[in-house]
Amino acid sequence: MSRILHLYTLSYPFGQGEGFIENELHYLARRFENVLIHPWNFSKEVPRKVPDNVFVKFIEPSRTISFPKRLRMILPYLSKSSFRKNWRYELAHAGRLLSMADALKESRSSVDSVHYSYWLSDWATVLGLVHAEDPRFKYQARAHGFDVYDERQLYGEHLYRDIQIKGLQKLYPISDLAKTYLMERHDGLDAEVQHLGTIDHGMV
Repeated sequence: MSRILHLYTLSYPFGQGEGFIENELHYLARRFENVLIHPWNFSKEVPRKVPDNVFVKFIEPSRTISFPKRLRMILPYLSKSSFRKNWRYELAHAGRLLSMADALKESRSSVDSVHYSYWLSDWATVLGLVHAEDPRFKYQARAHGFDVYDERQLYGEHLYRDIQIKGLQKLYPISDLAKTYLMERHDGLDAEVQHLGTIDHGMV
């Protein structure tokens, strides 16, 4: 049995969203010695009740990222006029992604830990950046809707998708449609449909 599961969420267990995590979390808490939840959005709210061996740990950006490094990250997208309109925001966001990856590299635990992003979005980008520097580092992710379809994105594509899937050990889309969509666009993707409410992903 793996000792620790790192579960990366948007806000859960804070707020009212991501309620579908709860059933799965009770199962995961039985399969792992400890579960550490890392919400992307910081909150001072009182969290929802979780099993006794589940803990919340915010990962905070570790340092300021240099302008050249941030610029290199957004450079492939600057040819898009819609992207250029928001380049200052995207430059700052790239800095947060890179800084969170640095913080995660500093804080991550032993290799027997499992890293599981509940969305194929910002946390998956951060995990992919960690993998880029340490190819031994692997992770798993779910994929839902907004994090699947390019058509739902402001720029007509998901930024940093190649980074997100580079070190992806296993992907769990929530529908056959999502699986087909992603596999048609990304060769070699190991994907298995797991509908919401499904709890056994073979992580252990």
